[in-house]
Amino acid sequence: MDPLKAQYVKFIEVTDPDTGAEVELEVYKDPESGAMFAIDSTFLEQVRQIIPSPFNPGNDLLCEGGE
Repeated sequence: MDPLKAQYVKFIEVTDPDTGAEVELEVYKDPESGAMFAIDSTFLEQVRQIIPSPFNPGNDLLCEGGE
């Protein structure tokens, strides 16, 4: 099954509570559930922008269009 395209919402920076370093996150909206989620930008670079859906087991999401 081809991945569904998650809708890019925005780029945000948060502070890692352990290291105090700034972490870049990309916020997306899941097309099936309508729920939003954020994911570490460096993780997306490592997995070629396709991730398992956090809301719909068995589905993959294409997360592209971030900063």
